Amino acid sequence: MLKKLIFALFIVVLSSNAFGQGARYEKITEKDLRKWLTQDCTLVVPWASWCAICLEELPELLPALNAQTKIKPLIIDFSRPYVQDKFSKLFMEKIELKYPTYRIPISPGEEVFRQIIDPEWKGALPNTVLYTCQGNKCEIKKRWTQRLTPKELPEVAALCNL
Repeated sequence: MLKKLIFALFIVVLSSNAFGQGARYEKITEKDLRKWLTQDCTLVVPWASWCAICLEELPELLPALNAQTKIKPLIIDFSRPYVQDKFSKLFMEKIELKYPTYRIPISPGEEVFRQIIDPEWKGALPNTVLYTCQGNKCEIKKRWTQRLTPKELPEVAALCNL
């Protein structure tokens, strides 16, 4: 079933001529990631091409995040590099984001990035986390281990005291 879903999405993306304007796909370093997590109200949305829930969630959630200005989305692709080049970038261009999608490097590897994002995270997706800050202390305020919907974004903003 998952293979069929991924194949169908891949065909839809390839057959479309309406790719997003200015969609960016950038690398992120450990230092960059640690800096991101010191910004208040950072919503970290890791995803991968093999995650069927992610492929359903992102086309709804990310445009809703485009429409708001208070939550700082950090979208990170944990797909393998060859998949990022062949599928992920096209998939994300179709969504038309105002912000970049970040790709983790092969070295030091995804384990290091998972531990920085959430020390309790074992790699299962979805695993969206919200970071909030009190003075110089930034930490995870809430985890979503199920699909996060646009309807829940007001709750996310409320958790940030915005």
